[in-house]
Amino acid sequence: MKEDTINWKRCVHINRAIDDDLLKELIPKILEFRQESNDPITLALNSPGGMVGLISTIKSLVQSSNQDGDGCQLITVATNKAYSAAAMLLALGDCAVALPHSEILFHDVRYGAVRDVTPTTALKAAETLEAGNDRAALEIAAQMYGRWMWMYLDIHSQATPLRERSQERTTMFETSLGRLHLPSCEHVRLDLVALLLFISGHLRKSNECILENALNRMVRWGVVTNWSKKRSLYRRARSRRLGSLDSLAQLFKEFAPDAKMLGGERNERDLDLFMTVLAASVSDRSAKDAIALASREMTLFSSMNDERHWREAMKLMLQHKFSFFTYAVASKWDSLSEQDRSEITEESKPIVRVLWLLCVQVARELFTGEHKLTPTEAMVLGLVDEVPGDAPFESRRQFSLNAAGA
Repeated sequence: MKEDTINWKRCVHINRAIDDDLLKELIPKILEFRQESNDPITLALNSPGGMVGLISTIKSLVQSSNQDGDGCQLITVATNKAYSAAAMLLALGDCAVALPHSEILFHDVRYGAVRDVTPTTALKAAETLEAGNDRAALEIAAQMYGRWMWMYLDIHSQATPLRERSQERTTMFETSLGRLHLPSCEHVRLDLVALLLFISGHLRKSNECILENALNRMVRWGVVTNWSKKRSLYRRARSRRLGSLDSLAQLFKEFAPDAKMLGGERNERDLDLFMTVLAASVSDRSAKDAIALASREMTLFSSMNDERHWREAMKLMLQHKFSFFTYAVASKWDSLSEQDRSEITEESKPIVRVLWLLCVQVARELFTGEHKLTPTEAMVLGLVDEVPGDAPFESRRQFSLNAAGA
């Protein structure tokens, strides 16, 4: 519980823009706290933002291991206004807290270093900004993911009333998720519709687009990947229909006759997916823009296969079996064979990965345009862990307090 509790005696205050001069002031204070003990360090944020590149430096000063191999937890607190880079720093804390009166503002990563602009430098700056947005989204999503899993623990029992209160939204979310064609999960109880209903129910009208646009992007991903899976890579025997890679294979053979054909099956599937994404990206875009977009999308798809996210989710699911699995499975988990456990956990992968994808898409949407969030909105979106005295669901710290009292 100490790791989630604000300690104003071990607090560094950021009350202005995040820049090199501020970093010079923070370094000795943080290092002094690290020397005193390995207790968590609190970072109080009241800042208009600043240099995004300094966020990792500040986090590393607090969290990295010392000479004895000990790390330190970072507690971030929005004390008034956490805008731009300060909002990112807030969300990346090990425990993030938004005081009830605070404001959080996210917008796309911006670049102020372009001088003597030419078409070439403008294009390069645009590419840099887009890459920066994607990197920031993936980093934020990694924090959001665990918070969403925790949120689901508290709200999963509300699934039925949530659906009854908003049948129109229920239908919309069910339709969107249905287009992903997820395999049935007989033993897993991870109700994504209920989670989406809870989140959307706490968003103001002006911020509903965050979830709606993220869902639309996720549906696009589902359509693209499912279409890719259905197509054969090469022409089948006695078939007149070309496979998706037949033409590419012929080109490859013509220009590199002594090389191996396209690589292994994994590379072929990745190439097929890239070509499908590329085809979906070509509308009113130029070929160059479509290729750039397809390359960015492939980075996102690759993150779907990162086993780390699945392992973290599975760890929490196994700690709270009766919330995430059916009663029949949860009640006899310890007596199941290793093979049965493996089959059940494997069954959970598709839906757990979709949850990760949705986190990434929501994070990407936060870096599109401007989004001013209330503390409650920040909490249901997974950007903070706690809103003292005004939380829409039970935080980890409150859960620990209640468990200790019981």
